[in-house]
Amino acid sequence: MLKRMNRRYDVDEYYEKVQLIRKYFEHPAITTDVIVGFPGETEEEFDETRSFLDKVNFYETHVFAYSRRRGTAADRMPGQLTQKQKSVRSAILMEDSSKRAKIFREYYKDSPAEVLIEEEAVVEGTPYLVGYNKEYVRFAVDKSDDDAKDMTGSIISCRALDFIGDELLHAVPEGL
Repeated sequence: MLKRMNRRYDVDEYYEKVQLIRKYFEHPAITTDVIVGFPGETEEEFDETRSFLDKVNFYETHVFAYSRRRGTAADRMPGQLTQKQKSVRSAILMEDSSKRAKIFREYYKDSPAEVLIEEEAVVEGTPYLVGYNKEYVRFAVDKSDDDAKDMTGSIISCRALDFIGDELLHAVPEGL
């Protein structure tokens, strides 16, 4: 599939590089982009893609359905998939990605974190300072009445307690 897409790497080389990153960095947030429904993509190739994404265990997978463009080499390739086939495959990969991302974020529960505050927000009726850690995991840090000044751009040491929804870690400032 990668050769048909005119890519100059293969899955073994890609996997080797990811393993090298994991060797030197603790719990890195590795993401990838995937195009589904490229002309000629068989069910078996789609299943291989899913297996590879699971093997690498990406934090997030950005999924794009192949979009046919007039005049390109891919436009002339046989085996163009239907929009429905591409939509079904995209939905499957996005669901897989959501599951892996939730597991990745679970790692930060009950752990200290440094969070760069980007905004104040009200989530489910409660005011929070919301931002990201260095692995781009989103946190909602309890906002106290003492936090009258704008904390945007500040780094706060905190501890994640649990989730608010699937993607937002609820945290309290450290030392409280």
